[in-house]
Amino acid sequence: AQSAARARGWLRKKNINSILKRTERYYCLLTDYSLLMYRNDYDTTPQKAINLKGSRVLLYEDPKHGSSLELTWSNRSNDTKHYHLYVPSMQEAEKWVTEMQTVIQETERRNSVSNNY
Repeated sequence: AQSAARARGWLRKKNINSILKRTERYYCLLTDYSLLMYRNDYDTTPQKAINLKGSRVLLYEDPKHGSSLELTWSNRSNDTKHYHLYVPSMQEAEKWVTEMQTVIQETERRNSVSNNY
């Protein structure tokens, strides 16, 4: 699955449950449908898998962490989730946003085509 990734790399995720507001590092792969988050780049099973259908991604500058993405989506129980992901550079952040927006648009298009039949 790792070879078919549209984007890959280390991102840091804000851990809102942490008292110290730490960030956690994940090796992330963007596939045609989802964002897969692994603890290590050699792992075969992701820690987190986010289906990007119907999600939104925004690029912003975090005062403490720099280039950042905010990913918003609804889970199976229809709760709205937010992840703040910190990217090493603005150039990389722009690449992630562009690729994620492409995946989101393609999943919407695939769904609208399959609903017409």
